[in-house]
Amino acid sequence: MFHFSRIVLASDHGGFELKNALYNWLLQRGMNAEDFGPYIYDAQDDYPLLGVRVAREVQQNEGTAGILVCRSGVGMNILANRFRGVRAFEAFHEQYVFFARSHDNANVIVLSGDFMDEDHAKMSIDQFLSTAFSEDLKYERRIQQLDQFGESSEV
Repeated sequence: MFHFSRIVLASDHGGFELKNALYNWLLQRGMNAEDFGPYIYDAQDDYPLLGVRVAREVQQNEGTAGILVCRSGVGMNILANRFRGVRAFEAFHEQYVFFARSHDNANVIVLSGDFMDEDHAKMSIDQFLSTAFSEDLKYERRIQQLDQFGESSEV
């Protein structure tokens, strides 16, 4: 069972090929996926300008998941986490994916175009989409505390 009704993807030049492969794979599986670009490879593109649309879409639409891909994954992760309500993480290992979803209700998965092959990326996305948030009160409380940081510097 998948826990998101829609998936939006974007990358920079460092994740361009992997993003395109993942988008086609999601469509072949019948997923409601939308590619936010880029659509043409540009070695001079800037990840903040490309990833921002995914972060905003996830922020504004509950039930939407984001997939971001850049060279290392670091830049897109930093970008996405600047948006209140967006909980992004880099998928290094299967356990990261499980805990990001089940404990932190992550809604954006960030992948590295340089350090992750397509099979590992697909496996990570499968786990991301199929793992439910535990809804344990302690995890809900912690997410609420994180959201308060967006309103003030005090918790």
